[in-house]
Amino acid sequence: FGEANYNLTPTPQVTAGVRRYAIRSGYDQLAKGLYAFDAPVESVTTGVRDQGKASESGFTYKVMLSYQANDNLLFYGGASSGYRPCGPNQFVPPGQTPVPTKSYTSDKLWQYELGVKSTWWNGRLVANLSVFDIEWTDIQTIVATNGGYGFTANIGGARNRGAELEVQLRPIEGLQLGAALTYLDAVFQTPFASLGVVAGDPI
Repeated sequence: FGEANYNLTPTPQVTAGVRRYAIRSGYDQLAKGLYAFDAPVESVTTGVRDQGKASESGFTYKVMLSYQANDNLLFYGGASSGYRPCGPNQFVPPGQTPVPTKSYTSDKLWQYELGVKSTWWNGRLVANLSVFDIEWTDIQTIVATNGGYGFTANIGGARNRGAELEVQLRPIEGLQLGAALTYLDAVFQTPFASLGVVAGDPI
């Protein structure tokens, strides 16, 4: 992991960071009873051994630019990436629909944000506004088979755009009022037939 700050002038500031990740996971499982119902009869008591593993590596990034116009006004913008770890799927008996994958990959996102933070009335009023766009790919979700078993699958992409407004007011000493308003427009961008998802469906 590494991060650096750089002042372009006495006022603007740039922050950049990068992180490397490496994931290795696995399991070794012995299934008996109903979990082995499609295996040879003797396996119901002796068990069926199943193994799985998954590995992945990569980088995440962050860059932020801020501009302090004065003591009461700050503008900022930035972009950052993130992920959720990959992994192996647990044992599911044969003959299930949809057919489970042996493993699933990391899902990843990029978030872009622009905003302003301000104070007014000698600090008694604080108003913050931001707009954002989140791009999400290879979404991880639980899929159920026709036999009632579940496994994790990657189902495509989605995006989430929105805005947030936050206001805090201290009209008199000892009294503080606050309000927040959020607008979201989050939809799937790719279809996934097994879940009945089509492009444009809300998340």
